[in-house]
Amino acid sequence: MPSTILHSLEAFYGDKRFSFDSLRSRLVYGSMMASPSATAAYLMRCNEWDDSAEAYLRLTLSNGAGQGSGGVPSAFPSTNFELIWVASTLLKAGSVRSDLLTGDGDLILDIFERQMPENGLVGFAPGIQPDVDDSANASIVLSLLGKPGLSRQMRDQFETETHFETYKSESNESLSANCNIVLALLLNLKHDPGAVSAVEKVSKYLVTRWFNADGPVRDKWNVSEYYSTMLFAQAMTKLILCWEASELPSLSKELLHQIVLVAFRSLLRLLYMQKTNGSWGSEGPCEETAYAILALVDLAGLPMASFFDPQITSALLHGRNFLKAHIQAAKPEYIWVEKVLYSAQNLSQAYIFAALSMPESPPMDGHHIRSLLSIDYNGMAKFIKVLEKLPLLASQPRWLISASWIEGQLFLSMLHQVGRAAFSRAGMSKDKYLAWIPVMWTLANNMHQCSVSARLLFDMMCVSVLNFQVDEFMETLLDPGNENEVSTVRNIIEDVFKSIDIPGETELLSGSANIPIPLGDTTSSVHATEVVQGADATSTSTGDVQPTFNANPVLQKSHDRNDSGLPSSQSSISQSLGPFISYITGLTTAACVPLSSYPRIYAELKAFLHAHLTQTHMNMNFSTQKRAADAPSTAPPVYHGLAAPSFRIWLHATAAVHTSCPYSFTLYLALASATHGVPPLRTSTQRYIAEDLRGHLARMCRLYNDYGSLERDLAEGNLNSVNFPDFQEGDDDELESADSLVANTVEGDEANSGGMAEEERLKRRLLALAEWERKGLERAVEELERCPQTDVRLMGALKVFVDVTDLFGQVYVVKDLASRKT
Repeated sequence: MPSTILHSLEAFYGDKRFSFDSLRSRLVYGSMMASPSATAAYLMRCNEWDDSAEAYLRLTLSNGAGQGSGGVPSAFPSTNFELIWVASTLLKAGSVRSDLLTGDGDLILDIFERQMPENGLVGFAPGIQPDVDDSANASIVLSLLGKPGLSRQMRDQFETETHFETYKSESNESLSANCNIVLALLLNLKHDPGAVSAVEKVSKYLVTRWFNADGPVRDKWNVSEYYSTMLFAQAMTKLILCWEASELPSLSKELLHQIVLVAFRSLLRLLYMQKTNGSWGSEGPCEETAYAILALVDLAGLPMASFFDPQITSALLHGRNFLKAHIQAAKPEYIWVEKVLYSAQNLSQAYIFAALSMPESPPMDGHHIRSLLSIDYNGMAKFIKVLEKLPLLASQPRWLISASWIEGQLFLSMLHQVGRAAFSRAGMSKDKYLAWIPVMWTLANNMHQCSVSARLLFDMMCVSVLNFQVDEFMETLLDPGNENEVSTVRNIIEDVFKSIDIPGETELLSGSANIPIPLGDTTSSVHATEVVQGADATSTSTGDVQPTFNANPVLQKSHDRNDSGLPSSQSSISQSLGPFISYITGLTTAACVPLSSYPRIYAELKAFLHAHLTQTHMNMNFSTQKRAADAPSTAPPVYHGLAAPSFRIWLHATAAVHTSCPYSFTLYLALASATHGVPPLRTSTQRYIAEDLRGHLARMCRLYNDYGSLERDLAEGNLNSVNFPDFQEGDDDELESADSLVANTVEGDEANSGGMAEEERLKRRLLALAEWERKGLERAVEELERCPQTDVRLMGALKVFVDVTDLFGQVYVVKDLASRKT
């Protein structure tokens, strides 16, 4: 049976157990699978000299890439590879078929008939073991020349349960080969309609790989990320066109939606990764630039790409101008992978020629795809109007803000499923935060040029939705007339954590910890033995985690209460919080977060839930107070409970933890380090700075939040920063640092038009303190980045989280996102 081990026989040269003489019958044209080094190893180790192997090596020395200089390629010859790939590249460009025809016959088909074995499957050289990559490209050529392709043969030989193998029993799969397979199958559908299931399967595999990819997606056969992007773009845009033409009626709409999302993300990355001189890449500017141009031409047909026609047109023009200016002086580009990196001059020229000549791709804006995506472009303007006011986005181009909004819309339909499945929203107004969550994450990620994967983005979007819903749930959970409920619900929270096991070694969790409860409550601490397991989180074969929430698990405030004011079924609270905690477990388990991180994550998650109870309890006490007789009518009421903490203590404890920022930061950092495959923050200095950073971020976010929600808090009796007596003390000299931010808000414009009311003075003081926290945040980010142990990729991911939190805070200054009680 043929085996690719023949291509690497030199690896067994020193193994005395290996019989090289027994391999004589495996020679093809004197070579061991067209490998000079493997053939040389065979010739040196066999007991009887082999003249055909010697002749092959001499031919390689004289006619190979070294041309008699002594240099030897890692594979020779590569006749099929160069012929098939050049032909397929030029044919896919769409404007060169006539150049491949001579006289009355088809030159390419004539060569194919002479080179191909009976089953049509080919390897990179005549007579050697077939592979799916060369066979797929041969099939593409045949299909584009109007002949039946090779899809049946490839499915019989190379198909597995999840993808196609390049060679039988390969150790790691090839993304590029599977992209070529999808395109080959699609082009041959009329001759092999049974290939539809294989198309869906391989497309799902590819989309999952791209969706989960952290950073650039690279293939085993080429080191350039743009090579993989080009082939993915060719395959997926063809798939969308086939689906629109009703050629793939059984294709899952969910899968198609994910394909569009990943393809759109690839388009955005191409636009902002182009260099100022018009090129892409670093390994080989001309060939990599050609890859990027070919990908961009295909992706420009996406339905939402028309919004960025000027950017796409400009990118293509500058890219092609770069090629024209450098094509003559281009040097060999060692970006192809064999045993060593190598250049393929014929292929390079073919890609460059295709990039310079390929016409515009057909638009993918048919009725079916528009109905599937259902993006409300009419609503984009009002979002952009708000976003453009934010200081953090002042230097960002408008097209990137618009593109991030569209990308967020593609995530939004996926989020709707989570939003519906988590907590009941009875008694709350419309969840307008749901529309803002995805665009906050996509904006921050695009500002940092895709520092984190779509998988991590979506997971954190889900966490963000759940954090908002936990806030709603806890606000409506307690009966204002019964303070005994606070301790009862605390006990329920403790019971929920005790009933769910944390994955990992039990000895990690054998100790007990006293987790401080945020000040303002009568209980000083919570006993925390950290045990949580994702009993309600399910993992698919691709590693994707989906939340399995109970349909309506939440206690509804207006129903089912007994005489004591307690829920008639206390289990309904645990049925709501249990799946939420389990969902967090599912995320950490799927991402393979280190076991040592679990106790910290769940201690902070527990503190987050207890902080909500503390804040709710304080709101209940505050709402029963009456305004002091001597208080100015324009001033907000003052919080004066006997056990009331100072403003600073409350802000640093309950208020900061209540934002969800501290626990979400810890969770995100664990997920990001696991996803990136880099160590988390390990030194005491790193961890100390990171906690300081997190504290500044949480407090800044809380102050922004209180600015935006002041009107709602006054109406609902919620405790706000401005209600603390020590906060209300001060003068106008402190407010200058807030002027620039306030000027960008509607309230700020109105305030500047006349005298400043007391409420407005207090709001400006909120922003002044927020800017103080920002200075501390910026210093902490700089210091953490300066630590030599801090991984660059992890730091990039951390900056995304910081900017997401900052964006939410700045949006709150302009627009309150929280839902109101109805």
